[in-house]
Amino acid sequence: QLSVQEVMALVAAERLVSSMAGTIFASAAHTAVQKLKEPLAAPIRERLAHLTSHVSISSGSSRNLARHRDELDTLLDAVERSVVVELLYEKLGAGIPQKYTVEPHHVHVHGSSVYLVGWVLERTAPRIFLLDRVREVTVLSRKFTRRKELPVGAFEQGAFGLWEGKPVVVKLLFKGTATRIIAEQRLHPSQRFTPRVGGKLELEMSVP
Repeated sequence: QLSVQEVMALVAAERLVSSMAGTIFASAAHTAVQKLKEPLAAPIRERLAHLTSHVSISSGSSRNLARHRDELDTLLDAVERSVVVELLYEKLGAGIPQKYTVEPHHVHVHGSSVYLVGWVLERTAPRIFLLDRVREVTVLSRKFTRRKELPVGAFEQGAFGLWEGKPVVVKLLFKGTATRIIAEQRLHPSQRFTPRVGGKLELEMSVP
């Protein structure tokens, strides 16, 4: 039987994905936690109820992902079955959606944002797609073999989510109270802090 701490950890996970209401992540997490709670002994359920009433969890900003539920479900199925899809996708600032033939390799969730990492056949190159900008998904009949040259981890940029592109070195200089605030945070795997004259703090990162 699960302990109170183990169930609490699952409740925490459920609350973290609650910002993705309307998607399979939020709905499945909720039903799974409810199923796990049902067989618990009464004393454990009481302790859990008391504990959860005094613990709050948030995931920051939220998005209206319910309107993209069908597209997300289709993409998850295509990723699982390794089948090619055609995306109607509106790039930021483009205004007009464009079609892309994509091998969908990976779905990544960052906060309340959902990304698809795929191989674009027209470009013969990898690309990252934000679910919010996907207008339509069409599953094609052909399957694909997963590419070793598409390491999803290479696109992960810490607190900034997924980005692709050539890395550049960025240096930011903080002073006053901001130095302590920024020193307490882990923004990017490549970040490095250097103390400067006058109590200032320099943050250096290599980001695309």
